[in-house]
Amino acid sequence: MPDYLRVDETITPSPVQGSAGLRMLLEILRRRHPTGADCLLIGQSASLGQASGKARNGASVALAGLPVSLLNALQVPNSPDLQLLGGAVRKGGPVNVLMADGSVRGIMDRPTLSSLNYEEIKWA
Repeated sequence: MPDYLRVDETITPSPVQGSAGLRMLLEILRRRHPTGADCLLIGQSASLGQASGKARNGASVALAGLPVSLLNALQVPNSPDLQLLGGAVRKGGPVNVLMADGSVRGIMDRPTLSSLNYEEIKWA
């Protein structure tokens, strides 16, 4: 099992967990990014949660914190949860998982933003 970056200190926890919580998380991110974020980053957290930020280059970044069980489920191509989270980004925007070593891994058939540094994003 891969090691994911912990994002508990960055995210705002969702009051609803499970599948309903994932849909709520998407609704919150879509309100913050009405046309879709430029990129979605997904990290590990104790419970579902989200945050929004700006990269140095001005790109809007949505962050989803997911329990490890959901993160592992996203590794299945075309999983329903992965397709749902893909709705948080603009059409064709990257969806990346944050790894514990600081790297990012693309999990959809979209480009990977390997140049994006989690530590340099200004979180709102």
